[in-house]
Amino acid sequence: MKFCAKVVERFSLRKLCSLKRFPWVVAVVIAMPIVAHAEMSRAMTVTSVDPLVKVLRSDTNWPACRAEAESPRGGHATLQFVVRAPADLRGLHASVQFRDAALTAATSVRFVGYAHVKDSYSGASSDVIKSPDKWYPDPLLEDATVDVPANQAQAVWITVAVPSNQPPGRAQGVLKVEAQMNGKPVRLEEKFRLEVSPVVLTGPKLHVVNWWNYSPDNLARLTGYPVKEFSGEYWAAIEQFARMQADYGQDTIFVSPIHLTRISKADDKFQFDFSNFDRMVEIFRQAGVNGRITGEHLGGRAADPDWGAAPFILHVPPEAGAQSSALTDTNVIAFYSAFLPALRDHLQAKGWLGIYLQHIADEPTAANARSYHALCDFVREHGRGLKFIDAVHSPDSLTPEHGVAVPQLDIWHANHAAFDRYAAAGGEVWFYTCMYPRGSYANRFIEQPLILTRLLHWLNARYHAAGYLHWGYNQWQIGGTNSPFEETQYPISEGGSVMPGGDCWIVYPKNGRLLASIRLEAMRDGLEDWQLLQLLKQKNPGLAERLMNETVLDFDHYDTDINHLRTRRHEMLDALGTTTVHPAK
Repeated sequence: MKFCAKVVERFSLRKLCSLKRFPWVVAVVIAMPIVAHAEMSRAMTVTSVDPLVKVLRSDTNWPACRAEAESPRGGHATLQFVVRAPADLRGLHASVQFRDAALTAATSVRFVGYAHVKDSYSGASSDVIKSPDKWYPDPLLEDATVDVPANQAQAVWITVAVPSNQPPGRAQGVLKVEAQMNGKPVRLEEKFRLEVSPVVLTGPKLHVVNWWNYSPDNLARLTGYPVKEFSGEYWAAIEQFARMQADYGQDTIFVSPIHLTRISKADDKFQFDFSNFDRMVEIFRQAGVNGRITGEHLGGRAADPDWGAAPFILHVPPEAGAQSSALTDTNVIAFYSAFLPALRDHLQAKGWLGIYLQHIADEPTAANARSYHALCDFVREHGRGLKFIDAVHSPDSLTPEHGVAVPQLDIWHANHAAFDRYAAAGGEVWFYTCMYPRGSYANRFIEQPLILTRLLHWLNARYHAAGYLHWGYNQWQIGGTNSPFEETQYPISEGGSVMPGGDCWIVYPKNGRLLASIRLEAMRDGLEDWQLLQLLKQKNPGLAERLMNETVLDFDHYDTDINHLRTRRHEMLDALGTTTVHPAK
């Protein structure tokens, strides 16, 4: 029967279809796994499952998937295998070996963990995933071993960071899994194939920023104990975030120019020490997050029951002896008329002014655009040379000379022509997602099919958005005392709604280590798709256009067939061939 199982493995669906002229052969091949399953059902099994498939603990069947992956040099290849057994597995361990030692060293093997989502969010699309126990696959655990209850699926996640100088061609890897079952050791090996394309992933990256929370209270979720701000432990935690963001393709930093600046007064004049701000920026740039720098918001909404129409005010730090207030406040004017020129001059001296973007206030609407424009005018007057960036709810919130307009995906959709005009006039357009939009729009919610997270950056490619922003990188404090694993959904007062599971964070803290997630992996794969599409636009723009149009039919309508996406990515790599093309900057 082992021979029969091996025969079945070697026949793909395509090969079976080619045997229509020999029906007796098809009958034999199809019958074999039925008998083989009776023998194998008493043992541990390992099954190849496409990494874009979210594997629930209760799942028993998955779409057929060849144990293979394809990647450009300098890119990442991902594979997923599911381990299952009729009895408890103790101390399940997984490892990967290639003949090529460089590939082995470039490979990480992690277990997919689970996070809880209490209830499905309102307005979910029909393809939302429903978990019987409300636990969903998301965090990527770095535990050496895990225990797996009987008849429960456990996914093993393999990521290969293909070196840029890796020789192209086929490489065979072996996944080895071992555990104790019924007091006896069980071991299985599963071979898989990695196709390394001659294409080298190169050229500019898509601008991506995640707003992250680096307050001491939030960092304590990571370390497990209180962290003093600006201590050695604080900076060590910051370095973890910098490495993670660099590893997953983020090129833009989000930092507070006010909070990280030591503010004092001497002879009734403000003095500013930017050393902590500099250290934060330099940690990220040294880690590889070396594109743009975005400064945290200087202002926000005044207290008002009408959120959309609430006027904007400027935040003033306690060290300045004032509170957040309107532009007419003399303390506000005194502080910012000193701080903004000092910040601009410091950025200029560091060589960062040209890559710095300042947030003014979040999500201006048509109803409060006037007060938002007043803040922009004030900051521009005192901080001449600063460019702005903001998430916006109206195409009229910024003028092109201000900098970067970042509409929410559905607002971008509804006002696409207006934002195109903004870009044509010299502005720059990104887009963002958060707890909205919902429905059939792509987003990062845990309950959505994983392919929708990957396709976010196909939207960037097709509709020429230069960047992507998300507010929820590690907002663990929002969950209160709950573990970020135990509940990922959070109720809010706005409209009586909830933040969908996964909206508030895409990384997890555990035992002092920052953990990635399968959603973060899907985002990085989407970013690499974007880079390949930029290369292809230079070499074969017609093919690039066809692939984008077939994948993204509209802002809220996509081809979510995983096999189709794999085929199109192969087309990209095949068309690019051995020629490395540097896209225009």
